Amino acid sequence: MIKNRIKLTRTTTITPSSSFVKKITVEGKNFVSVELQNKRVYHYLVAPEIAKEILNRAKTKQSMGNAFNELLRGDSVAKTINY
Repeated sequence: MIKNRIKLTRTTTITPSSSFVKKITVEGKNFVSVELQNKRVYHYLVAPEIAKEILNRAKTKQSMGNAFNELLRGDSVAKTINY
């Protein structure tokens, strides 16, 4: 007898009130996507510690622009431009 297993992935979207970052989405423990105000979306594969740090900064209402610059900038695995 084969049992089907369902895998759940926790997804959290952070939308800062004023920033060059429009939204940050953390999916699971190691995938983050960042949408900027200029309609660029960057996708990142990160260590679980970085994803956790982004969520901690959001909970303490720190700047998501600073979080993006300090933790993610320059390491993207893909970029999407929405027109």
